[in-house]
Amino acid sequence: MHNTCSFAVLVPKLYLGTRLCGKLRFAFGAIGCSRREAQLRRQARAQVQLGNENNESNDSKRGVTRVLRAFVVNLLGVSLWLSALAEEPATGLAAIKVPEGFSVEIAAPSEISSYPMFMAFDHQGRLFVAESSGKNTKGKDTPKFPECMILQIEDTDKDGVFDKRTVFADELSLPMGVLWHDGAIYCASPPDFFRFEDTDNDGVADKKEVLLTGWNVLNTASLHGPFLGPDGYIYLTHGRHGYDITSKEGVRFEGMAARIWRCKPDGTLLERFCGGGFDNPIELVWTDNGDMIGTMTYFTDPKNGQRDALMHWVEGGVYPKPEKVVDEFIQTGELMPVLTKFSRIAPSGLEIYRGTSFGEEYKGNLFSAQFNPHRVQRHVLTPEGASYTSKDTDFLTSSDPDFHPTDVQMDSDGSLLVSDTGGWYVDACPISRVSKPEVRGSIYRVRKVNSVTGPQENIPASLDSMPAALLFNELSSNSARVRDRVLEVIIERAKSDSQIVKAIKTALSSMQGGAIEVHTALQRALVSIDTPESRAILLAYADHPDLAKNSAIAQNHAHNLGVAGSSDAIAVLTNYLASPAPGVRREAAASLGRLKDASAIPALLNACSDDNDRFIEHSLIYALIQIAEDAPLATALDSSNASARKAAFIALDQLKSDKLTADHVVAFLNSDNEDLRKTGLWVASRHPEWSGSVLALLDEKVNATDFAAETSGPIRDVLLAYAKDEAVQAFMARVAADESAPASRRTFMLDTIEKANLNPLPDGIVQAVGKSLQSTDETIRYRAATLIGTRKLAQFDDQLLAIADNAAQFPALRLSALGTTQSRHPELTDARFAFLLENLAVDADPALRLSASRSLGAAKLTGAQLETLASDYLPKADALTFPSLLEAFKGGTSDSVGRLLVSSLSSAAITPSMIPGGLDSLLATYPEPVKQAAAPLRAQIEAEDKARLEKLAAIEPMIGNGDVGRGRQLFFDEKLACATCHAVGQEGGTLGPDLTTIGAIRSGHDLLEAILYPNASFVPGYDSYRITAKDPDFGGTVDYVGVIGEETADAILLRQNAKESIRVARSDIESMDLAPNSVMPQGLDTAITQEQLIDLLAFLQSLNNEEWLIPERRNEKAAH
Repeated sequence: MHNTCSFAVLVPKLYLGTRLCGKLRFAFGAIGCSRREAQLRRQARAQVQLGNENNESNDSKRGVTRVLRAFVVNLLGVSLWLSALAEEPATGLAAIKVPEGFSVEIAAPSEISSYPMFMAFDHQGRLFVAESSGKNTKGKDTPKFPECMILQIEDTDKDGVFDKRTVFADELSLPMGVLWHDGAIYCASPPDFFRFEDTDNDGVADKKEVLLTGWNVLNTASLHGPFLGPDGYIYLTHGRHGYDITSKEGVRFEGMAARIWRCKPDGTLLERFCGGGFDNPIELVWTDNGDMIGTMTYFTDPKNGQRDALMHWVEGGVYPKPEKVVDEFIQTGELMPVLTKFSRIAPSGLEIYRGTSFGEEYKGNLFSAQFNPHRVQRHVLTPEGASYTSKDTDFLTSSDPDFHPTDVQMDSDGSLLVSDTGGWYVDACPISRVSKPEVRGSIYRVRKVNSVTGPQENIPASLDSMPAALLFNELSSNSARVRDRVLEVIIERAKSDSQIVKAIKTALSSMQGGAIEVHTALQRALVSIDTPESRAILLAYADHPDLAKNSAIAQNHAHNLGVAGSSDAIAVLTNYLASPAPGVRREAAASLGRLKDASAIPALLNACSDDNDRFIEHSLIYALIQIAEDAPLATALDSSNASARKAAFIALDQLKSDKLTADHVVAFLNSDNEDLRKTGLWVASRHPEWSGSVLALLDEKVNATDFAAETSGPIRDVLLAYAKDEAVQAFMARVAADESAPASRRTFMLDTIEKANLNPLPDGIVQAVGKSLQSTDETIRYRAATLIGTRKLAQFDDQLLAIADNAAQFPALRLSALGTTQSRHPELTDARFAFLLENLAVDADPALRLSASRSLGAAKLTGAQLETLASDYLPKADALTFPSLLEAFKGGTSDSVGRLLVSSLSSAAITPSMIPGGLDSLLATYPEPVKQAAAPLRAQIEAEDKARLEKLAAIEPMIGNGDVGRGRQLFFDEKLACATCHAVGQEGGTLGPDLTTIGAIRSGHDLLEAILYPNASFVPGYDSYRITAKDPDFGGTVDYVGVIGEETADAILLRQNAKESIRVARSDIESMDLAPNSVMPQGLDTAITQEQLIDLLAFLQSLNNEEWLIPERRNEKAAH
């Protein structure tokens, strides 16, 4: 009995060993696989449950059975992969690289923490870990099935490895951060913000309080944090998914925008700090200056290899993307800049280095955990104006595709802990869609070689009773954890000991040339103590000589004066507005805004200057808005200082002041100053009631000889805002129909009309569109045809069908015309059918082939046409056209057509296993003899599936051996048509994800899987949706499938392929769901040889936005 139990416990130990040494990992199914193979493995895992300590049974027979099952499953894995893999790639610890002079080791094995996400230390050196269940429960369902937990893990023997695990709190939805503060654990677990306390010190929380709730849940892009700011507030971050929160004071907060939030540790004084149209802010840290830096995703829709970022967050700032939710904010002009632009890296945890063991050059550096590229990067910040630039280098990298870092945390000895959550998570990040919960995570430790070994707590046990003078000395400790704990003690003791405040005053007055950490700690103590005496000391601190010598100390002081909230600070803050340090000026303006004293307005306006960067400009304007006195701002509109005029103009607009009139906007639009003209357009777009006064100027600008459509976004914004005005509608129609106008001007107006919130389009605009359809310029005709399609204007069907039948028209226009009318005229004449077949030729433009195949697939074909398509074209169809052509045969009932279809599929160039939805679904409505005739085809599909698995196994070891140059030619080849939908840099289409940096964020295996099994891989933002909507022409409903290109308040623009879109009114939508298949066609690999496939993979792996043609870099990627 004893031996059996011991053997059963060794199973997870053996698994841990395979993760650490990198040997025999295939035996546990850790290598990526196709979705079908993954399903088989998951079924096996449901029986085996390897290494799940919570499900271990004490029954010896069940233990033996479990181990034997594991042996059988693993033996199958060996037989599957052994022939293909001569040597298994390194995994776990063996796959990790760190810079020379550093070492990496296991800090917490997977038995201690299996799926770690976020971490936080308490002052005793215990590590609290937000732990996943390892299940991909859909985000909205996580509160219904709360299976996650917070672990408390300890290093009991002080050897640097955590060896004791206690479940501190369980039944959590998805804990997306932990914070130890003032004897309690705070945790964001959406929709709730919790406070946990362990009152009896047994390692298990016995008090649980929901401080605040109401943040909507959407996978991991939800509520994150919390984070303790230097101002004593607790900060939280939340993605662009909506919220409905009632604060402790009874104030209701509603909205949809992404936000940075803050409140007091007891949950009071909740407020929105900043936000924007981005998708998901994650972690926050603060520099010595008190500046907040954070990780986030989607500052832009993916393009040019960019998507995610490091951000410098400031109060009231509104950040990219320019989504509709931006309208929820007070705005000060353009969206705030991005600090560091990344590709689709899915950044997660962030740490600022406050230790000493790495060396002075690392102090203040940031370290970010980046999920997709399997790395931790180091970011060295350099001040630039009132913000920063960063130099970014890889610090920790892994060649293991299942290594997914989620957090970085500094230990008290200066080493860094890195949590690897393992292979379970696939819900939102753009990685392989194969979940691998059997690949468990760990926590690693990175040390500087020859630095102190083992965690060094160094927190004196007598802090609570230590004399104040000695207590303050501990603020100079090299340990950030000691300094943080001492500050907590100072603040707590001040509640009952009035001498503490006096001791702070003495310490400050006697300190000359003191460290910034001591200065900022004592300032924070004064703000937190918050008594008349502490506020007076903070104000008098302005005369301290160190403030003049160190701008970081002065910047903290300017910020803290605003937090303290004393109007006596106006004079000091006004003086700070003249500081030579940009950060000090920015914080002084922000604090003056918080104090809301109108006497500061002249100084704020006087501080406006062309030399200010966007951060200072924002803080000055935001302060004017917060003070909310419009009379001095109206006077400033006549100032000789153009920057002051701009600031006053924007502030009055945001205050909705009646002192701002259309005449002021006209004056700005007529200004010689380009910046003021742009500001005039921005403000004009917010006031449709001024359209009459502004229209003449818009007419002048649009008809100017130097009009450039590509730089006229602000003009379009104004027109869209004024679109309900009949005079503006007439203007739009006139420009669109003006035969004497350049094509660029007319297509600009047609673009604007398409986006306008006008349902239905007014008759005058419809007539202008019709006139554009008759233009002699093919660019205008084509743009008019696509507008008619997206707006579903049935009155042009006769014209469009005439165009479709006119061989003199260029093919793209004819195809667009047919596609636009097809829902109302689904039958095809023989001539139209022949035209579509012509455009299926392999030497035709890929976009034309795709359009032609979609039209054929959506048409109501005759029996003869179906037989022609099945016999002559379906066998030759490539991966681009094959899925669409099959749509023509769905729902058929003809025996002859069905038999011909089966015969054609048996000899098709594309493997029948790539049939969307499967063979049985395709043949569901055909007679029974047709289904019986398909029996050999089913066997063929099963054989092809097996061959595809073998192909995946055979090709994977050769990843990295291809030729980048040949791969690039394939990518842009018209036959393969990758570039029709995907961009690399400035080349290619936009229907699919931008691939400019795909090699930096996806492993070779993932890329291979995405090509072989596109339905097993996806990228957020490029999901394929099926919309069921009312059919405006024939009644009933109609289904549309595509990628969402744009959403407005009244409609969704669905991109059906590289050139075709459909506009679906929200009022017509009955349902909208994810489509079962990817827009990317299956079977692309069948169109090229194995050698070409390896070349294509080499090119994709080389795309990392760096020197991507360097062979050494390519070989490094091949290790993935």
